[in-house]
Amino acid sequence: MALSGLYALVSIAAHYGLSECVNESVHLLTQLTKLNDSSLHFDISMPQVVTKSYNRYVLIDPESPTSSVGVVAERFSGSERWIKLQEQEESSFQLTQVALEFGKDYRGQIAFVTLFELVSEFPDGIGKHGWAEVLEVVKIAVDADIIPQKMRVVKDLLTDNMWVPRLSTRLALDAAQERIKARHVDGMDAQRTGNQGGGLLSAISSLWGGGNSSGGSSSSYSDYGQAGGRKNDLRWRASPELLVALINRSRAAAQASDISILFDLDKRMGISLPTFLGILSQFFPQPPPSQPSSPADKSVYSTDDDRVPAQKLTAQAALTASPQNRVKSSGTSANKSSADYVPSTVFFFELAMSLISHSPERAPVAWPAIERSVQRMLEYADVLHPFSLERAVSGLLGLAVKILEHHCSCEPESDNAALLLDVIERIIRCLGLLRDVNDATFNYVAPELAEGIGLLVDTDAKALISSIANWDIIRFLLKRLAHTQDTSALHEKGDPLRRALGTLVEIVILLRCGGVNPLLYVSDMLDTLAAFMPNDRAFSTYSSKGAGK
Repeated sequence: MALSGLYALVSIAAHYGLSECVNESVHLLTQLTKLNDSSLHFDISMPQVVTKSYNRYVLIDPESPTSSVGVVAERFSGSERWIKLQEQEESSFQLTQVALEFGKDYRGQIAFVTLFELVSEFPDGIGKHGWAEVLEVVKIAVDADIIPQKMRVVKDLLTDNMWVPRLSTRLALDAAQERIKARHVDGMDAQRTGNQGGGLLSAISSLWGGGNSSGGSSSSYSDYGQAGGRKNDLRWRASPELLVALINRSRAAAQASDISILFDLDKRMGISLPTFLGILSQFFPQPPPSQPSSPADKSVYSTDDDRVPAQKLTAQAALTASPQNRVKSSGTSANKSSADYVPSTVFFFELAMSLISHSPERAPVAWPAIERSVQRMLEYADVLHPFSLERAVSGLLGLAVKILEHHCSCEPESDNAALLLDVIERIIRCLGLLRDVNDATFNYVAPELAEGIGLLVDTDAKALISSIANWDIIRFLLKRLAHTQDTSALHEKGDPLRRALGTLVEIVILLRCGGVNPLLYVSDMLDTLAAFMPNDRAFSTYSSKGAGK
């Protein structure tokens, strides 16, 4: 009866536009779920993981090379790795205090189900404060690994089986990548040692850890489980079977709710969709709070609390931002960034990209609501977690492709076609902020950049480069891709150099066919193609070797 009365109250309030009344009802339900109780979040960034082994549940360290998830992360690659990692997530359980408390709180579970029933029925009736509380609950549900895995599946430019991994899975991937890099470096050092007189025996000894008396990476793997900083005992006195049962109850409650309706809000919301996207953008990946404000914070971002559409970022600002005026950490590697991986931030970004991609005709009114947060995110690319940045680049380029495809179906001279091209230009301006990031950061996202730019050119090269601002940014990114180190051995994400060069070939064909005025692009094309040519030193080295023979 109480829920029926609450439903009737919210229905009447939404009908008459009483958003404050709806917000109060939403606030009540979010409090009843207890998911937003900060006293339960102390271990959400350091969860423990149990899996079933020989008919009993055991605690594992996901960062250990001997754990099941660690073995998968290190020994498999490409789509096969992602498939097996998904299987690992389904067969193991991430334990956090908030998820366990939610699993034994039936009243909280009922409130959770009711909350998303109201979200499904009255999305336009919820105000800003109400949406902020709803998304806070979703944030905890994602970080605590409560929501169904199918909700975390996302589209990727390079991989068919991509999803937003939970924290423990990402930790396993990062640790495996560090081990692969360490072995690669050790192998290069051993080869140099052998060439300097150590011989083959010395190289083999170095690769297997013999002679590593300086305490390098090889010597730390054998005792990783003991020295990794994770306790070998569960934090809770209850049996693992009981803890797993509580996690299953939490997941069942989320499965029974309408939380998946979040991905269909573009069809259910009218003019309030930009407002929702503006609130959603506040949960995007962002730099650590210690980062000072950059000049763009003052010149581009609005200062009001209502998150109004940001001013356009000029192409010149995107291309000429001085490294001294941009916050960068020159020693930051792609895997040791200042920001930790937070699954919910990636989830919310993917949600925003999905909502706009499903309704590309609404992009001109939807994009300004998230533009400011996207700009800030890419300005601080060097201090974001590399996976968060990778998903941001992939998502933005995928969105641009969807909008450009929709533009192709519009009348060329219509106002809507011009507005869609403007959104694409603004997305590319944001991506232009990657021009001055550190080499390690750029190398990490190079495959996504090369593939995304290639897809844009394949979709409609003429419309894309007809804007001089677009062309300037694209050619600068392509020139930097020409100097990208080969990351395929470490990331298995393809060859960005080959893809970028193929994109240039498509543009050359467009110029030859007269699709655009070649006089405006020939000099830039020659300059860009020259970046892909081997330097003089390479030619001289090859010639000297040939002469020596």
